[in-house]
Amino acid sequence: MSCFFVQGRFSSLYAQSNMSFEHITIDDGLSQNTPNVFFQDSRGLLWIGTQDGLNMYDGIKFHHYKRVVDNINSISDNLILCITEDKEGNIWVGTEGGLNMFDFSKQHFTRYRNNPADENSIINNTVRSIHCDKNGEIWAGTDGGLVHFLQDSKTFETFKEQKRDESIVRCFLEDKNGILWVGTNAGLAAFDRKINQFEKRGFRRDAINGMVMDNEGNIWAGGARGLFKRTFLTSNYMDVTQNRYLTINNLFIDDKGLLWLMTDDGLQYLKPWYSSPRLRVIRSRNTDPSSLSSNDILTMFEDQAGIIWIGTNGYGINKFDRNRIKFDTYTAARTGLSDNTVRSVLEDKHGILWIGTIQGLNKYKEGIEQASVIGMLSKKKIYAIYEDNQNQVWVGTMENGIYIFDNSKPSLGVIFKKRLTTRTTKGLLSNSIRVIYQDKAGTIWIGTDKGGLSRYNASTNSFKTFANDPNVLNSLSNNRVRGIYEDLEGTLWVSTYGGGLNKFDEKDESFSVYKSDVNDKYSISTNRIYPVYEDDRSHFWVLTYGGGLNLLDRKTGKFKHFTEEDGLPNNVLYGVLEDSKKNLWFSTNRGISKFTPSDTAFVNFGVEDGLQANEFNSGAYAKGKTGMMYFGGINGLNYFHPDSIQGNSYIAPVLFTNFQVNNKNIEIGDSSIIQKHISLVEKIQLNHKQNSFAFFFASLHYSFPERNKYQYKLEGFDTDWIESNRGEAQYTNLDAGEYTFLVKGSNSDGVWNEEPISVKIVITDAWYNALEAKVAFALIVLLTLFLIYRWRIWRVEQKRKQLEQKIALRTKELTQEKEKVEQQNTLIESANKKITDSIRYAQRIQDAIIPSEEEMLDAFTEHFVLFQPRDIVSGDFYWSWKNNGLSHFAVVDCTGHGVPGAIMSVVGFAMLEQTTKVKQINEPAKILTEMNTGIVGWLKQNEGNVLHETGKIWKSRDGMDMSMISLDKVNRKIVFSGAKNSLFHTENGKIIEVKGDRFSIGGTLLKQKQKTFTDKHISLQKNDMVYLTTDGFLDQFGGGNNKKYSKKRFIELLNKIQHLPLKEQQKKLQESFVHWQGLQRQIDDMLVIGIRM
Repeated sequence: MSCFFVQGRFSSLYAQSNMSFEHITIDDGLSQNTPNVFFQDSRGLLWIGTQDGLNMYDGIKFHHYKRVVDNINSISDNLILCITEDKEGNIWVGTEGGLNMFDFSKQHFTRYRNNPADENSIINNTVRSIHCDKNGEIWAGTDGGLVHFLQDSKTFETFKEQKRDESIVRCFLEDKNGILWVGTNAGLAAFDRKINQFEKRGFRRDAINGMVMDNEGNIWAGGARGLFKRTFLTSNYMDVTQNRYLTINNLFIDDKGLLWLMTDDGLQYLKPWYSSPRLRVIRSRNTDPSSLSSNDILTMFEDQAGIIWIGTNGYGINKFDRNRIKFDTYTAARTGLSDNTVRSVLEDKHGILWIGTIQGLNKYKEGIEQASVIGMLSKKKIYAIYEDNQNQVWVGTMENGIYIFDNSKPSLGVIFKKRLTTRTTKGLLSNSIRVIYQDKAGTIWIGTDKGGLSRYNASTNSFKTFANDPNVLNSLSNNRVRGIYEDLEGTLWVSTYGGGLNKFDEKDESFSVYKSDVNDKYSISTNRIYPVYEDDRSHFWVLTYGGGLNLLDRKTGKFKHFTEEDGLPNNVLYGVLEDSKKNLWFSTNRGISKFTPSDTAFVNFGVEDGLQANEFNSGAYAKGKTGMMYFGGINGLNYFHPDSIQGNSYIAPVLFTNFQVNNKNIEIGDSSIIQKHISLVEKIQLNHKQNSFAFFFASLHYSFPERNKYQYKLEGFDTDWIESNRGEAQYTNLDAGEYTFLVKGSNSDGVWNEEPISVKIVITDAWYNALEAKVAFALIVLLTLFLIYRWRIWRVEQKRKQLEQKIALRTKELTQEKEKVEQQNTLIESANKKITDSIRYAQRIQDAIIPSEEEMLDAFTEHFVLFQPRDIVSGDFYWSWKNNGLSHFAVVDCTGHGVPGAIMSVVGFAMLEQTTKVKQINEPAKILTEMNTGIVGWLKQNEGNVLHETGKIWKSRDGMDMSMISLDKVNRKIVFSGAKNSLFHTENGKIIEVKGDRFSIGGTLLKQKQKTFTDKHISLQKNDMVYLTTDGFLDQFGGGNNKKYSKKRFIELLNKIQHLPLKEQQKKLQESFVHWQGLQRQIDDMLVIGIRM
């Protein structure tokens, strides 16, 4: 609501400066930019007739209906002139090409056009007006007369005058007595349905374009020669406009009783209850993008929620919602401000409004819509305005000091008294004034941009300045002052930009400061402070730039913070005002926020609510004597009374608008899933292949459709209501069964329609899942099995007879063969035992060469070894050696497993011993390089192809993968080198992989000079873990899908167990390996070693 409405000035509700229109055009989905007619049906849908098609609007989408040449169920013509609804909910549409009845249920049109051969057809195809009378009968005004539709016979009866002009019916209405008042090209006439005759009761020579009836029964008619009134009581006619050149395109009476005139020179209105009403005009303004889009107005309509819709000639729709625009605005274009950037504001004791911009100082008086600019301050940047207790107005500028005006007698105008600057006034350190404030003792305080805080002495016309001095402990913390405030106890508070909040001690003229401390969650949230305010409950609020809202407990010095996470629209707060209900109103960098301290709830408003912009300015806020609030920003000054900021109480109907199955729209038809419009459907039957569907719905409140909310639920699937701001819900792959879909909606101010709309959905199962089908299938299977069984019994019997004959013959032969096999088994078992004994002896040899538990404990106090060969002997082994205070350790994976792997492991062990203990090589990378040279030479891999003793060419690819570390336990440092194998260790609580070089020791025919192993140096902390492993764990197949365990899964396991005791870690690794392996065969030797620092 407008603030002027709150103050009782009803006409100002539609003042030119207060009306802000939303423009809707073809770019928004409208079929064409010239709307001729609006209509809202009983469902709440809005119908718009244009010069190129009929539009149905649900707030989300425009649905177009146009003539299709070969489709008789489409509309007869695209130029729409009138729309109404009958009692069955059918939509009647008059066009230049006939009358149409739209069956909303079936979504198709029935055309009624003139047929010269049928005298009972409609008399003329140009249908300009339609009316459904009190009896539910349809009447239409055509260019050939008034017609009455006979429902039973689907024919028309025509009533017309002799002269053509008298038969061109442009509009008509029905009075309370059932008389049809008809506006024609020749004036006004009354049609009495009892005798089916016209009576000449009007001005015959004047063409009438529009008619309305007011609450007193008076008829108002407008046309090419102005506005006329027929008084109900006297039946007298009166020329209201006294302007024969005013062409009226249409008339409309809103729910407030105002009469609106649509003309080609703007939108005009008057109060019809006045004996001599005065016309007021609203026109388009090029400087105001939210004004009317055009002055050529064709039609006007008010919907069920009180929203005004205006159709223009070629410039689309203009929408005006009195409830949506909650804030009024002073701007340069609308009200003559010197600039739109407002930096300060004051309503003085006389009710005069002072507005400071970056281009001067403006004054507004009550009832005057245009500002006056104070000449001497023209082009000045006005950042502060304050009225003292001596009726003086102090004006602070940026870079031009302070101007003081005598405001004791406003009738004499503005009287300049003096100017205070750094040149003319002692003690003032800066001419850039940000704050002016008078304390309870009458002292004037000045806050400057970079000159600190100044106290004015009127008797000496000088200032005492308090500025920041780094050498003085209790000086002002920062010279950029943004706020001055005296609390109820008389304490003065000074806000600074960058220096925190200062508390002034008047006795010793010192300051104590509250600053932000990242280590103290109870400190102030930032050092950039804007104004502070003590509310009626003595709560002390601190506004900040970037730190949100702070509440200071002055006893404890602790701050409580409110930020965007708590509901603030933005963490930059510029101004604060308190209303009579103890709510706080903040201007921010993202609109205005209303804060209720009792429940810490924020309600936020944006530019869509009428704000000048979302960004406001510091210092530009004030409260008037009537409670009016003012907040200035980058595009004007917003003003409002808090009591007028009310939500729209309209309860909007909710309607299903569309239904899709498997992402396809469902067409209406007798053989379709739905036989009528989805909004009328109560139950939908779907088969098992149609178990993915979507509902589309709309809350039919058109103020701000994007803010409408929804709650929906599919009973039988959802347990709770699902909230959404989109008018759609999708469900996929539902099981067979019965469901009920329910949806509720709210209007744009959060008022809910608690009565949900619903549709029942039944999804049938596949035929083969039915009980009968399962029983039949089971019987077929049983019969088939029985027949197969009988056939097999017969076959077995036949074979039994044949076998009996053969058995006798073969028994003797088998007895002889058995004796031979038993002799061979004895020989094989003897040989196998010798081989097994040899392998187990090899195992004892292999066990002897790997480090003992004592050696491992000597090298690593805390460790575990998980060693599981695939066969009796293993190709994996580990090795340890201490030398010069360093512990050297290797984990080696030789080519192959079983006996071949074991042979390679013995070779590897021998070469490690030779390399380290004989050749005294200590660095891991050099050890690996030397090992590579030894293996290549031992297996003759540099010689390429080798002739084997069998006569075949042999290519040696044997070798080994290896991890080698050298550990300095004192300094907890490791040097690591790897041949394909990685090292894993903990770092900041996470497992880190250190990769080895990308080639093995031996095992390839590449030039061995290309292999250069590198050392990696790692620093560890106490209790850090180091893991070395061969590939047997990582490459094991299993896990249900017969996939490899993988390095990624291995690292995830280490992350989970690294903090456990080492025995527990070993157990977890073993359990994970066994669980993953399942019934699969172990594919390789497995070795994992863990060491704790």
